[in-house]
Amino acid sequence: MREQDLVEHFGVSRTPIREALRRLESDELIQVTPFRGTRVCSFGPEDFQEEYAVRAALEGFAIKLAVPKISDAKINRLKKMANRMDKLLDDGDFVAFLDVNRKFHMTIYEGAGSNRLVSMIESSWDRENLYRLVILSKPAALNIEKVIHQDMLEACKRRDGEWACELVQTSLMKVATLMQEWEKS
Repeated sequence: MREQDLVEHFGVSRTPIREALRRLESDELIQVTPFRGTRVCSFGPEDFQEEYAVRAALEGFAIKLAVPKISDAKINRLKKMANRMDKLLDDGDFVAFLDVNRKFHMTIYEGAGSNRLVSMIESSWDRENLYRLVILSKPAALNIEKVIHQDMLEACKRRDGEWACELVQTSLMKVATLMQEWEKS
């Protein structure tokens, strides 16, 4: 679809269309070729491993910084979110789960005190969130999600950034493996 087609379809000026396309391209979700058009980028099994290795490094670093200084009030908010996530998983409402899950993690990561780090993590989440929706149909992924949040809460209560880092990194690599297996099947 041409840029002008998007302008007409959405009924907006070229500026927001160009900004959206730039953001999608910077997130490597589309590839824009001048005078040829735009195509959606594929995300294959090898991309999962790389993306999740980057996420594990970024999120591990963020949680390691944040957890030692987390407040009791924030832990109470996280506990409510974790309970809500369990209910959403039990109900099969994966779209709502992903929304609360993102808030849960970002609530912790914001405590690292680095807007740039959180922005990098959010950008990574944006690139693969659709795939997470699909993978949640696998029982193994549901088990990972249910266990990780309760364990993360315990690490927060203990103010143990090292343990929290290990939990996040291990769970991310398990999900990456599940995604690779799903993509190959």
